[in-house]
Amino acid sequence: MDIYEKNTSSEIAQMEIIPLDFAINRPESRKMLISTFENSIYEIELQDNEMKLLNFYEVHDSPIACIGFLNYFNYAKSLRDQFSESSLSINPLVATNCVVTASFDWKIKIFNANDLKNCVNLLEFHKDFICSIDINPVNPYLLATADSDGILAVWNLRKKSSAPIFNWKASNCISVLKWSDDGEMLAVGDIKGQVQLISAKKSLVHLKEEDVHQLISNEFEISKL
Repeated sequence: MDIYEKNTSSEIAQMEIIPLDFAINRPESRKMLISTFENSIYEIELQDNEMKLLNFYEVHDSPIACIGFLNYFNYAKSLRDQFSESSLSINPLVATNCVVTASFDWKIKIFNANDLKNCVNLLEFHKDFICSIDINPVNPYLLATADSDGILAVWNLRKKSSAPIFNWKASNCISVLKWSDDGEMLAVGDIKGQVQLISAKKSLVHLKEEDVHQLISNEFEISKL
């Protein structure tokens, strides 16, 4: 499939596709978001054995280096199951999935997955182009980002503050980030082939019941059992 079929204004056709993420929030909705070395993201729907280009959106002023999917719907469902014995029940249907993009313009933007035209949150901290992001697989509110200057930042998207909750300077340019499956370790790889591990507090990854109550009071509908 030629993703430039709709975007006739693109001046750098045939550039390699850099970031790619499958944005699947329900079994009946099979969508993929991709971007090339430019400022647009492309929304594609998987239909049987074919791919249909739905639309494209210009969301940054510079090339988009990274893209990811924040699956809050499944997270809300897992919280509901985990705290099923609590005095509060969580309705996961009101949890809104989001898309996060990071760019050479040093900015991180978050969009509602159903509205890729309007940015709902802008994160500005890095002073060089962002080369890697990774979303915690256990707690999707934890986002790790890194730039070409070797700066790592970890964001807690539950907080209203626009500042990261943790930042660290590596010796070299960071090339890739990856959370462990349990969400408690973050692997940081650099261009010199070095890999360093950073541990996250369990209380940050795995929420306690009082934290869940605080979270759902702002994000999810609460109903008494």
